[in-house]
Amino acid sequence: MPSKVTSYLTFCFCFAFWSFMVVHYAHMKSSTQYREIASWSAPVKPWYDASFKQ
Repeated sequence: MPSKVTSYLTFCFCFAFWSFMVVHYAHMKSSTQYREIASWSAPVKPWYDASFKQ
């Protein structure tokens, strides 16, 4: 009996882990149209204007 419980828990853990890995991989491979690179906020404004350095 303990062997069945252990194997069942192992199966549940592996199923949950690999399900997470599949969703994570699919999310990382999805197009960037639905993902932001850094954050949802506006781009960072530079502290100074370096356009004079030409």
